[in-house]
Amino acid sequence: MKRMINYPSIGLLACLLMLLLPSSCTLMDEDRSDCEEGLYVSFRYDYNMHGDLFNDQVGAVTLYVLDTNNKVVRVETAENYADNAPLADPGYRMHVEGLEPGNYRLMAVAMQAGEAQRQKRPGAKFVIPRLQTGDALDKLQIELERSKDPRTVSLGEYDGKTLAARAVDNGGVALDTLWHTLEVQTCEVRFMKPTYATVPLIRDTKLINLTIRQTEDAAELKDTDYGVFIMADNGHLNERNEVVAEEPLLYTPFAQWTIDEASSAVTTPDDGVIVHANSLHYDFSVSRLMVYPEAEADRAAKLYIVNKKDNKRLVAVLNLPEFLSYGRDAYARRYSPQEYLDRENQYDIDLLIAGNRLRAITIRIGILKWQKRIQFEDI
Repeated sequence: MKRMINYPSIGLLACLLMLLLPSSCTLMDEDRSDCEEGLYVSFRYDYNMHGDLFNDQVGAVTLYVLDTNNKVVRVETAENYADNAPLADPGYRMHVEGLEPGNYRLMAVAMQAGEAQRQKRPGAKFVIPRLQTGDALDKLQIELERSKDPRTVSLGEYDGKTLAARAVDNGGVALDTLWHTLEVQTCEVRFMKPTYATVPLIRDTKLINLTIRQTEDAAELKDTDYGVFIMADNGHLNERNEVVAEEPLLYTPFAQWTIDEASSAVTTPDDGVIVHANSLHYDFSVSRLMVYPEAEADRAAKLYIVNKKDNKRLVAVLNLPEFLSYGRDAYARRYSPQEYLDRENQYDIDLLIAGNRLRAITIRIGILKWQKRIQFEDI
C-alpha cells in the first residue's frame, strides 16, 4: 500500500522561515525603521556633592553640534511641560538625525524651564543668544539682565562713602538656574550606525543664605536695620563658561526676614556671656563665583554689611569666594577653592556682630551638619 505524504508548499516554508528569523538591523537592510542610527546624546549633572541631578533639576536643555572649526552645524532643544517631562526620564537621550558622517564637537546650555516659561518669571534673566547654523561658537555670550542706569548705595553716613553699580532686579525670587558645559565632548558620526555621547554640565547660579546675630540690643533688631548686598562682576559668561570682566553688578536679597528667638541664645566670643537675640536672615541668588589670585583680589565678589540703625556704619566687607571656599574642609577629598565653589551651589553664612564690629563668621554645610567658625579679634 502506498503512503500519501503531504509536503508543505515552498511558499509556506518561506513564510515559516521568516517568522523564525530574529528582527535585526544587520539582517534587514531594506527596513531600518527599528534600527538606531544618528547621534544620541545624554546629559549629566554630577559635578556637585550629591550625584547626578540632571533629571531632578534641569527643565530645558539646548544642544549645540559643532564642526571641528567650532561652527554651529545643528541646534537642538528639549524641555519639560506640565503634561510631558522627557528630561525627567533617567533614560532620556536626545536624538539628532541627518548629520553627515564625520567628527563633531558637542556642548550644551541648560535652564530650569524653557524660554517661554522663563519669560513669565519675575526679575532679571540670563539672556542666551539664539545661535543659527553657520554661526561661530564665540557668539554664545550669556548676559544677566541688569538695570539700565547705575544705582547708588550708601556704605554708611558715618564716613559718607557710596558705591554705584547696575542692579540685578530679582523680582522677589531666585535667579533661574543656569547650567553650562563642563567639558566639550567630541564624537564621530558614522554612516547608518548609531553614535552615543554624554555632555557633562556645571551649575553657575548659587544660593546664599546669610544670618546676622547681634550681641548688643539684639532683642529689638529687625532685618531692615541692616543694609546687606553683594557686588560682583560676574554677569557675563562666554562660550567657555568663563566670567568676562565687564562691570560690577549689585545683588540685593530676594527674601529677608526676622526670627524672634527669645527662647534661643547667642554666646559672645569675648567672655562667654549668653544673650538672647533675634536672628536676621537674607537670601541671595548670584551668578558664577570665581576665585582670583591675590593680585586680582579686587575682582572677587564682595559681601557688604551696613548698620543702618546705629550711626549708619559699614560693619564689614567680605571676600565672598574666599570665605565660602572654607566649606571644602568638610569633605575628605581635597577640592581646590574654585572646584569647590563650582560643585557646591547652596551656602549658609552666620555673622556674629558686636555693635559695629564683626566678631565671628560661621560657614555651614547643612547636609553634613558641619561648620567652620572664623573668629576676629578686631576688624
